[in-house]
Amino acid sequence: MTKLGGTGIVLASNSASRKAMLEAAGVSFTAQAADVDERALEAEMDDADPAEIAQALAAAKAASVSASRPGDLVLGSDSLVEIDGKRFDKPTS
Repeated sequence: MTKLGGTGIVLASNSASRKAMLEAAGVSFTAQAADVDERALEAEMDDADPAEIAQALAAAKAASVSASRPGDLVLGSDSLVEIDGKRFDKPTS
């Protein structure tokens, strides 16, 4: 097993549901919100498949937090809803 150089696993989110999932799985972690303009990234990728957008958002969040957490394993996550080919984004408020 490889030892992490930092403090361990970091969730790149303050999402209550994502925290609850990790806690329910018995994973020890800390959480740190990512500084990512999600709406701007979604706009840049407007014609992309929703799965690709979610993966890009998750990667951007992980990269944002990783910059300040060298040695930690950073978990980025995102989800999008798509029904019949129409993407539904998070509300702005």
